[in-house]
Amino acid sequence: MIPPEPTYFDIFLRLIIATVLGGLIGYERESSHHYAGFRTHMLVAVSAALVGVGSAMLFYMFDAAPSMDPLRIAANVISGIGFLGAGAILKHGSSIRGLTTAASLWGIAAVGLFTGLGVIIPSIMATIIVYLALTLARYSDRLIKNKGLISLQIHAKDQIGQVGEIGNILASFKINIKGINIESLEDDEVLYHLLLSGIDPRNGERISQLITSLEIVHGVKKINLE
Repeated sequence: MIPPEPTYFDIFLRLIIATVLGGLIGYERESSHHYAGFRTHMLVAVSAALVGVGSAMLFYMFDAAPSMDPLRIAANVISGIGFLGAGAILKHGSSIRGLTTAASLWGIAAVGLFTGLGVIIPSIMATIIVYLALTLARYSDRLIKNKGLISLQIHAKDQIGQVGEIGNILASFKINIKGINIESLEDDEVLYHLLLSGIDPRNGERISQLITSLEIVHGVKKINLE
């Protein structure tokens, strides 16, 4: 059974619903201080909804053409949104940030697309699930940080034995090194990316001062985990 052709009021309502759903996810991302926030998610959602409802209208406009498949236009939204999602992914040394935001953009594009096609209730359900998933992820991140799991980025001269010196300082504060990645730079310099646990926040400043005081170290920076 073919559903009736959507009226202009139906089209406007679908676009508004898609915008609201996109804004909900965008608000969560912007409140977490991510680059793709409120406006970006709204624009993605309403644009995808326009493609969806436009494809549905083309179906009725060209139903006499057997080779016409307007839904192919809608299908390209899912693959095309990958370019926008890739722009939200940032690399900080060995750490990758923005994957969650890229996934939310991809998800909200699907929500907007199917809202435009009239599949509204499942789209609302998906939006609620995505929002809850993002909110719970933020809560779990805080739990991890409360356990003292942090990442340090140390800019230093590439010399033999320097890792041992840094390790001795950390060991004196009973800090465990959970992971280490070394990034080579120009002029025989390196960036150490250390994943550490067991740090007492009260000792954070003192640890940074001791590491910076080493002759081989140029700077220490704390990286927030995503």
